[in-house]
Amino acid sequence: MAALKTESNAEINGNNLGVNVGTSNGLIVNNIQIFDVSSIQETYDNRSSTFSTKLSQRYTNLEITHKPEDAYAFSVAQRAYATSGDDDLLDILTSAVASHITSQDNHVKKCIRNAIEETQNLDKHLINFISTIFFIVFLRPNGGNLDSLKKYILNMLKFYSNSYTDERISRRLLSTKCCSILTEGSSWKTIEELLLQSCSGLLTNGFTEQVAREQLGDGAFNVLKINGMIRACLRDPNNLQFNFINENDLEHIAKEKNIESDIISKMKKLHKDTSMNESEIRKVASEIHPDYANLSDFWKKEHGIKGISLTTTGIIIAIINICNQTDNIKINLEEFI
Repeated sequence: MAALKTESNAEINGNNLGVNVGTSNGLIVNNIQIFDVSSIQETYDNRSSTFSTKLSQRYTNLEITHKPEDAYAFSVAQRAYATSGDDDLLDILTSAVASHITSQDNHVKKCIRNAIEETQNLDKHLINFISTIFFIVFLRPNGGNLDSLKKYILNMLKFYSNSYTDERISRRLLSTKCCSILTEGSSWKTIEELLLQSCSGLLTNGFTEQVAREQLGDGAFNVLKINGMIRACLRDPNNLQFNFINENDLEHIAKEKNIESDIISKMKKLHKDTSMNESEIRKVASEIHPDYANLSDFWKKEHGIKGISLTTTGIIIAIINICNQTDNIKINLEEFI
């Protein structure tokens, strides 16, 4: 009786399993054909061809590479698609291969290869939730106006709405190489806290000129106004606000303008005191997208997503997925590795 050989040519003998593995057409178990090798090979070859075609059509400017590691990345990605036939993974896998070929950093290439290998263990729902986590934790609105906040919320919820929305997601994520568990403590933040951290300048109720002069002093207020560091409040035109997207930008630009440190401290306090609270942020975001409240509640459950952090593998997969699904978001993958 013939023996089945693996890729390493190690023989697997099926005598004790009641398996006839010596046929030319397929695997026979107890005289019943389990699968047709020739048909499977044809499907595999067709999918392999589809992958190659998709890659060449999407990335027409890829240069010929002579690096074995690029060939390996291509081979793993092509094999993953040929095996699964999962069209939801096709764009991600081809994008990952293109990123691998174009990168000149060996460490980045290694990280991308790890991401390619892990992608074949995921589905679109898991990938979209990984993207949701990345979106919330790492990205911020691309602009200093309320329209940019609206686009940000809509894009964030786009990935959440197409992912799992029950408690299985935590267990499934932690079974992959895309996530790790955060230590309990200050690193656990609600989405509202993370929004304030990234774009508090778009989530402020503002302050009156009188309040600003009282807290900052007339001289400091005039200097800030002249330097364009105070503007009309985006949410209440009768009020004012600082002209920054978040507190980090406030401090950075104020220092560039040689604003004294005690004035910067007063600016940060006034900004914090007039920022929206979590209930107000929740209301604003829910008006933009009806699923926001569900995401916010799910995020902060006892065993929810708030305690999960993305690994480098998860970050790469999320970035590729986000860039593939949104026209207006471009992310330099290497900045996050």
